[in-house]
Amino acid sequence: MNSEADKGSHAFVEVAIHKMEKQDKRIEQIEALIHKQLEAGAEIKQLTSAMESLDEHLHNEPISEDRISALTMKMDMLINKLATAPANKVLHHHHVPGIIWGVILLAIILCMVCAGWLYTYRKLDDFIANDTRYRALRLDTALQPLQQYLDLVDSVYATNSSMRDEVIKKEQEYQDNFYRLQKALRLRGEAGKLEKEAGKK
Repeated sequence: MNSEADKGSHAFVEVAIHKMEKQDKRIEQIEALIHKQLEAGAEIKQLTSAMESLDEHLHNEPISEDRISALTMKMDMLINKLATAPANKVLHHHHVPGIIWGVILLAIILCMVCAGWLYTYRKLDDFIANDTRYRALRLDTALQPLQQYLDLVDSVYATNSSMRDEVIKKEQEYQDNFYRLQKALRLRGEAGKLEKEAGKK
């Protein structure tokens, strides 16, 4: 019988301890809430004091109507801008990377350099060919009058710096005269054909 009473008192003690622990937890929660409310109360007091100081400041320095109307206009513009969604414009940019432009530029420069080399090589070939012909004429001893003429031309070239320009101009005149002669012959042939056709009619 004693053991049953011990068991009952033991169960009672456990239940009491359990309830006390729950009460302790609730008390801790209530204390935390009270602490938060006190902190919030301090913030509310700060906010209230800030509002009062702002109110005093507004009463001391009144805002002009011009500034209020300007602020209203700006707010209206802002509201209109916010109300209208910006138009999305899709722009397609097809751009070539810079390295490709660099390669193209280098290729063009290389082509120009190679063309210059080729032109110089051909010009050098012409000079070598002309020099060889000139030397061949000088070596032929049977052409004494020609050699004397070449000596004369050499001396004129040495003293006259504009001889090249004069020779080029003379060559151009000969070429122009040749083309004029060709054109005159062609026109004479056409005139003869027209005369024959007119005689037949």
